[in-house]
Formats: sequence, structure tokens, C-alpha cells
Amino acid sequence: MIFKSTRKNTTASWPDQPKVKDFSDLWLECARRGLSSEPLIHSALQQLSVSYDFQCEQLIKNRIRSMDVQDMLNPDPFRSSNPTRPGDINGPICLGKVKHSSLMWGIHPAALTEHLCCLGRTGGGKTTVIKSILGQLLKRKTE
Repeated sequence: MIFKSTRKNTTASWPDQPKVKDFSDLWLECARRGLSSEPLIHSALQQLSVSYDFQCEQLIKNRIRSMDVQDMLNPDPFRSSNPTRPGDINGPICLGKVKHSSLMWGIHPAALTEHLCCLGRTGGGKTTVIKSILGQLLKRKTE
């Protein structure tokens, strides 16, 4: 499907046409998010590669924005986060190791002064984590 505009003069003339580099980021972002497999977005990207069309560009950018809003409202709790610097996750109360980097993951006792929420499925280790935190706090107090 090629997008045709009902408005006049929506196709930019050659001097005003954005350079291919301007759209390479758009292509990469669509590919990273898996949008280029959506037929409407794919057609819009193809149209932009042939000639500039404001409506195609806006369609793609609006779809990316809607994905951003969706990610903010419904974050994936299992998204990959792989800290690589010890300063990102250090704290004197050790909770374990970060997968794939073997960095120790810990929290500061000050983080426990207000609230603590430990969530997980049955048998997921919630009680073990809380016992570990309490044990380390007691050990610190006796030292």
C-alpha cells in the first residue's frame, strides 16, 4: 500500500527533502521495536525511501510514541536489565548476584527505613530474601 495524500503539496521538493540519513534512525528504531513487520508501517517506510511524505513520517512517529506510552503504562517486569558497573547496584546488604555479570547486588539499610515490598510466586524465595536481609542487619548490629 502506498500512501497518497489528499492535501496538495505534501511531497517536499528536492531541496527540502530530508537526507536518507534522517530516516535511517527511523528505520533502525522500527526494526528494533519490531514495527517494520507491521504492514502499515512497512508500507510507510517504503514510501519514505522513495519520496518524502509528511503523513508517512507522522504515522511512523505516532506508532513509536504509542509504544513508548504503552511501555510506560505497562512496563515489562521481566525486561532485561544488566548492570555492568558495581556502583549501580552496590549496597552493604547483599541480595545475590546479577545474572550474566556475577556482580553482587545489594541495598543500603537506609532503603529499608520506610517500606519493603517483596513480591514473587509461591516458592519463589520471598521468605528466604527477607530472612537474609534480617540476618545481615542483625549481624551488622552486633559488629
